[in-house]
Amino acid sequence: MSTSRTTKNTGRHQESQKDVKEKKDLPSSLTEASVKEDTMNVAEILRELTELRKENQESFTDTKASLFRLESSVTDLKERMEKLEQRTRETQSRISAAEDTGQRHERTLRYLVRREAATTNLCDDLQNRLHRNNLRIYQVPEGSEKNDTVGFVKQLIKNQLQLKNEDIQIERVHHSPGLKPGCPAPSRSIIVRFLDYTVKEAVLRQA
Repeated sequence: MSTSRTTKNTGRHQESQKDVKEKKDLPSSLTEASVKEDTMNVAEILRELTELRKENQESFTDTKASLFRLESSVTDLKERMEKLEQRTRETQSRISAAEDTGQRHERTLRYLVRREAATTNLCDDLQNRLHRNNLRIYQVPEGSEKNDTVGFVKQLIKNQLQLKNEDIQIERVHHSPGLKPGCPAPSRSIIVRFLDYTVKEAVLRQA
């Protein structure tokens, strides 16, 4: 009976020792697994960090290139704006000069128009003064004056208008411009220029 109990106690003791040993071995295996898992996690994290760093470097390179292109575009745009501003200033200067020139031309044109009107009036007055002593005689047959046109006209006026006592002074006498007409055509008029306007008036009163 005592032997049976001793055997049972021995068996229990051995089982207890085995359980204790298993309990001691269990944390060791768990620690190794945890370290291995941590190592794998660290490696994964390092790999992800490496990829992230690579992506960041690529992004930085792309961003730097984009900024360089943007800076180049801004510089080019600035140069174009400066050229455009320069051309605008030059155009404004030319427009201002053209406006000034146009105003001077307008003033000159108005002055010339006034001068032309005054000159025309003066020419008309001079022409009227020159023609004031002229008298035109019609229906005198061609060739009647022969070689002395002035003497023929003086004699014609004295005989036809009874101005024998009038001192008729004639500056010049000529036929009206044009070719000498034939027999069927009417004769040309004779233009007489008197030296004195009063003689012309006397002739017109007697005509």
